[in-house]
Formats: sequence, structure tokens, C-alpha cells
Amino acid sequence: MDLTMKKKLVYYNSNYTMYVKTKQENEVNQMKAYHKQQEEIAHIKKFITSTGTYANLVRQAKSKQKIIDKMEAAGLIEKVETPRPLRFNFEDIKKLPPPIIAFNSIVFSYSGRKENYLYKNLSFGIE
Repeated sequence: MDLTMKKKLVYYNSNYTMYVKTKQENEVNQMKAYHKQQEEIAHIKKFITSTGTYANLVRQAKSKQKIIDKMEAAGLIEKVETPRPLRFNFEDIKKLPPPIIAFNSIVFSYSGRKENYLYKNLSFGIE
């Protein structure tokens, strides 16, 4: 499972090595499709701007503009965003005084009834 930059969860049904490989392949394919689409849009826009006032070319330019409008309405392919690297800093801490975790007056019974307590009033700490 991966959380994208657009806050969308993507599920991968494999181990970590295959996840990394699959994710990288998907990103490469998405970038190729993005660049191809951008080149196509640039080519169409260049054609539209190069048409003069010729009636025949104006109709073709309008048709090409409709193609661009349809592409935008359907949703353009997004560029792959690389996440910012995360940095964690853990400051050195002084030694904690014992106990780190303390438990006081512990009782236990499998049945949960007082008459079946295995131990009661147990106190201990983890150092």
C-alpha cells in the first residue's frame, strides 16, 4: 500500500522488492505518457497558431481546439511528483531513571473472577 502525493492509496499485492520495482515502472510509464501528451498538445497548439485566416485552415484549427478541450475535460495525465525526503533527528537522551515503566497492584485471572486470581497485588518495573 502506498500513499501518493495526491493523498490517494494505491495497493500493491506483493513483497517489498516487487513493490519498489512495480512502483518505479508505473512512474516511468506515467512520465512517458505525460511527455507524449504534452508533445501532442504543443503540436496541436502550434498548428492552431500557424493557421492564418484561410477558411479551410480555420475549420481545422477549431477542430484541433475541440480535441484539446476534450483531452482537458477527460483529465490530463499528471506529472509524477517526487516526494520530499523525510529527515528524522533523534536527539541523544540522558539515561532514564529506573524504572522506565512501572506496574502497581496487578491482578490476573483467566476467568476474570476474584476467586480464580493467579496473582494479586503484584508490582514490578521494567528498566
